Amino acid sequence: RAKKAQPVCPAGERRGVGSRVSEAVVSLPPAPSARCCPMKWAVVAGRAAHNPLHAHRSSSVGSRIRGGREGVAGVSYLARREERWWRHQSNSTGWGGSLSGIRSGRRGRGASKEGRVMSSSSARDEEASARASVKRHEYGHGDVKLFGYVAEGAATASRPRPAVLVVHTAIGPHEEFIMDKLRRLAELGYVAFGVDMFGAEAVVLGEEKVRYNKQFKDDRKLLQSRILAAFHEAASLPFTDASRVAAIGYCFGGKAVLDLARSGVEGLRASISFHGILDAPVELEGTPITARVVAFHGSRDPFIALEDKLSFHSEMEARCRGSKKWQMVEFGGCFHAFTRPDKTQESDRTQGLFYDEYAAEKSWAMMVDVLAEEM
Repeated sequence: RAKKAQPVCPAGERRGVGSRVSEAVVSLPPAPSARCCPMKWAVVAGRAAHNPLHAHRSSSVGSRIRGGREGVAGVSYLARREERWWRHQSNSTGWGGSLSGIRSGRRGRGASKEGRVMSSSSARDEEASARASVKRHEYGHGDVKLFGYVAEGAATASRPRPAVLVVHTAIGPHEEFIMDKLRRLAELGYVAFGVDMFGAEAVVLGEEKVRYNKQFKDDRKLLQSRILAAFHEAASLPFTDASRVAAIGYCFGGKAVLDLARSGVEGLRASISFHGILDAPVELEGTPITARVVAFHGSRDPFIALEDKLSFHSEMEARCRGSKKWQMVEFGGCFHAFTRPDKTQESDRTQGLFYDEYAAEKSWAMMVDVLAEEM
């Protein structure tokens, strides 16, 4: 018998994911007891937000599994369960879910009877992961010399690729935490650009750290100007598609990528903040935001008051006009710096800083989905 034609899914939609939510409190399944943490719920607010139970699913199972070798959600209990779900969907419905299908607003057919999802994008990711490397990249902003990084895979040599800026925490970009993020993004097929906001050639600590951070806290115009310089530098690289650039940032870097989105710069597809500071700069104009904005933070973050969350909510509703999407995802029971594996001492917790493996993996996987949808 002739098979019934499958409907075409509009861009950004997901088959079997469930309805989108505007504001909801959703119970999240915990990881096994050995990996479980206090976080068992999340609040998701924003226009066109995905159900967080499914939003972390990567559009390429292959890339999720490869990333898992380095500690991404690919090796976790949730990822294995989601992989089984995805294979079941491929078997029962014939829908694939390739990265290229999402970009064009379609879904590809499953590659085999077993439901194996292997898109052309995944093949390119395999090639990129074999030769991903991080190199020092010097650039400037005015008379300030900056020391960033570029991570690229084999795929960048053939044609221009979308780029992702990675903005560091309050100690600068010269640490393994940032190098790891650059490599993982390059292995996903992106050009990863490590931003340097300070101009120091090493990690900054103590009084030096306070001095570098205070200048940007006191002058948000300088902060926005410096991150825009990094954006234009990354967009000008010969192997970068300047029309497809995103930015992710941690802590201080989260504030920077949000200010980048507030600039309304053309070519920016998404700004994603991990436990970043949410306050809007009063000295900058309220330019309409044209990029996708996502902010992840913990409910116990002492640096984000309830008033900050409410103000951010109001700001995004006012500035993300039309059909633009934005999300604010709060992980219950999590502190500031929940993505940093080095923050595990009791002294860290007393300062409001503590690593949470579940939230770190979940937020990273959700970020991967956002990049796939927007880039």
